Amino acid sequence: MAEKEGSEIMEAFRELVVNRGFRVDMHSEYCKMRKAGGKNCIGCESESGCDRYVLLGIVMLEPLAYKPTSYTDHEVMQKRIHEKIEVVLDKEKTVDEVRKELF
Repeated sequence: MAEKEGSEIMEAFRELVVNRGFRVDMHSEYCKMRKAGGKNCIGCESESGCDRYVLLGIVMLEPLAYKPTSYTDHEVMQKRIHEKIEVVLDKEKTVDEVRKELF
């Protein structure tokens, strides 16, 4: 059951990235064929989208490791996570710019 829920969550993350105009081919047949041909992700048409998909997953893990000290603290954390999500999905920023802003 937990594995199914995890895949549903990751699919929702994929949809967020795709809905912002990025292509995400990670784990697709296209991706598998590309890698089987000896190519890596660099230069792939969906490189930026896949990178953002992974970064979104990392951002969404942050609340799991966070213990709020109060309800206000919890609200501040939620706001910050939302801001980070918007950074990840910002089409005007390169993935390098996104990484610098997040980490």
